[in-house]
Amino acid sequence: MGGNIMVYRYPLRIWTDEGFGVFLLNPPGHGKSDGTFNFQNTRDLLTSEIAKLTEKFGSEIPFVGIGHSGGGSTLLRFFDSNKETNLKKIFLLSPILNTALSLHYLYKNNKIDEFTNSLRLKNREILNILSNEKWMEKNFWDNANLKAKINRLATKDSAIKLELGTFLENIFIPTKTFYDCFNNLSEKSEILLPSEDIWFPIKDSVDTATKFNFPFHIIENAKDHFFRNAWKDVSSHISKSLEILF
Repeated sequence: MGGNIMVYRYPLRIWTDEGFGVFLLNPPGHGKSDGTFNFQNTRDLLTSEIAKLTEKFGSEIPFVGIGHSGGGSTLLRFFDSNKETNLKKIFLLSPILNTALSLHYLYKNNKIDEFTNSLRLKNREILNILSNEKWMEKNFWDNANLKAKINRLATKDSAIKLELGTFLENIFIPTKTFYDCFNNLSEKSEILLPSEDIWFPIKDSVDTATKFNFPFHIIENAKDHFFRNAWKDVSSHISKSLEILF
């Protein structure tokens, strides 16, 4: 299971009581983990931890992946790159399938403050840089040396616990996309979506599921990207799927 422990509320006992072992990965720079998020480093960490499990329980141990937002995208890329892993199913909860598209969607809906607030940004110079989409253009980013500039400015803000410029470059410069993973994983994939989401266009996720012919499910009680007040509905849906699967 991957994502940010500060925003998801998986009722784990439901699954442990049913005999499942649960492995939680909080990537660097997420939740209570220190460091700066990087897709490749996170996949390397996941590879190392999964290797420990297969060494202990055998290479045929079945895995079910559950990932929220960018955590879902990271799991998707991991399992696509590690086909020898005995993946039975992957549940993607509001996955960010295109990192730049997510921010463009926030800008379009005048909600970019949702992103900056999630980073606890208060530095006015950084907020000014991120106030419009120009910084996401690679040539502009490179020519303005924004990685170094934002890293330097971030050291002045005690609330920022990471190299912010490095973080932004790792995720958005250039954009990271994950659609190609479904060429191999469509038969094992399912997307769970809230009924409303300002962080990523629901239509893009639905169109992707339709294109690659795998199921998606709308959690009607979930009214935002973080499934607030609807995690019981999420776990109930997953549990019913696991009953069929195992």
